[in-house]
Amino acid sequence: MQVATFFAEFMPGLRETAAAYQAETGVGVRVQGIPYAMHPMWVRTQFLSGSPPDVLILEGTDLPWMYGQAGLLERCDRLLEEPNAWDARHPRWEDFFEPDLVQISRDATGALWALPFTQYRVGFFYDRTTYERLGIREPDTWSGLVENFRATTGSGLPAIAVAVKSNDAQSQWMGELMLEFLLRPAAERVNLRHAEGWRFAADDPTSVRGEVIDLAERIVAFERGLIDPARSEAFAEVARLLAEFSKTWRPDFLSLDGEQIFTLFAGGRVAHFLNGTWYVRELRELQKALGEATGRPAFAWGVFPFPQIDARATSLPRLGHMPQNAGMRACILIPKKDDPTARARVLRFAQYLTSPAVASRFFGEGDVYDPSALRDVEPRAELRALLAPHQSAVLGMAHFNGYDAESTSEFWTAWQRFLGGRVDRRGFLEEFSGAQRRALQRLAARYLSDEDRAFIARELGRDFR
Repeated sequence: MQVATFFAEFMPGLRETAAAYQAETGVGVRVQGIPYAMHPMWVRTQFLSGSPPDVLILEGTDLPWMYGQAGLLERCDRLLEEPNAWDARHPRWEDFFEPDLVQISRDATGALWALPFTQYRVGFFYDRTTYERLGIREPDTWSGLVENFRATTGSGLPAIAVAVKSNDAQSQWMGELMLEFLLRPAAERVNLRHAEGWRFAADDPTSVRGEVIDLAERIVAFERGLIDPARSEAFAEVARLLAEFSKTWRPDFLSLDGEQIFTLFAGGRVAHFLNGTWYVRELRELQKALGEATGRPAFAWGVFPFPQIDARATSLPRLGHMPQNAGMRACILIPKKDDPTARARVLRFAQYLTSPAVASRFFGEGDVYDPSALRDVEPRAELRALLAPHQSAVLGMAHFNGYDAESTSEFWTAWQRFLGGRVDRRGFLEEFSGAQRRALQRLAARYLSDEDRAFIARELGRDFR
């Protein structure tokens, strides 16, 4: 059996886990490292060859959604309904995982194409030395954040460096969080196929567990204008807020590349960086290296969560607390197999890798800084500042992005044009709307069942074309 990943920090733990698994079961597991920079092409080549690794440990939802929707991966939400053979404490394998991570890792059809392995939490890293010098403090509100950005820029230190490209998700993350928050008033009109008696509670994460916005519901909501960028007030407000906010960024945000952003903050050349738990290790290493090279001590840094959108920032309705940027980072993909025996062998190893006892050893040692996606595995002490409890219900009604690979590419082009001043807000929202609608049409042609089509026709009084 073969396991492949580009996470270098996983390699020692995976090799130890593979050796323990072979000792216990007699099944050998070979662990292969792949370069991060070329991993999308490498993965594509493996699938084209017809012999991908038995298990892939990759990052985020883009590749799982793409290959899952192409019919090349096991659908994990179905697998998770079964028990895990390596631990009898929970009746279903799904009960091992943080439920919010499972919820927000589903694609536009409601399918889960990868098992969450690690999670990320994102906050604003900031130059604490500069904050103390200017006499400003961590902001609680969006208006306070904007004021802090203006203060640091006015002192001669740019507030933040952003690359409006797909390899720097800062601007898209901001949009995603704002959109989820501002769409809350529409939750019960979007989630139509809900459990009996269901009601949305903005500050109760448990209120959305088991609720999934499936493709048919998403299409109905889009056609009614609830989640159509061209007609939704929430989308328009997010575009307005971020266009105004971009005036506080380093002005080269269209020419910067995402690979440059990491060192700009670590080197003290900007005051903020929106990043996640994985950055802690890299930040420490970068600051140490830069200090040795320059002979100057590193600045002290801190981190605060995404601030609340306040009444000064928007006149739209605001329900509950601001959701935080948290989600699946590393994930386990299981390529489909025709041979039932081979399939069962791979699933058994995936269950072993995600069992609490094995995962606790994996995450308790070495250089894995991201918290585990498993409920029974304690995070490292140094990560707890970023691990505030979930206070918000996240239903995932829409994306500030695309719904498939093609529409995601179209989103980034339109987003760059808008923030660069080449198209106005209305033009951006119409381009964004067109990209998302075409994606829904492609997904509908592939995934809608007769029952789904009947549901759409009943709700809209017509078919979706």
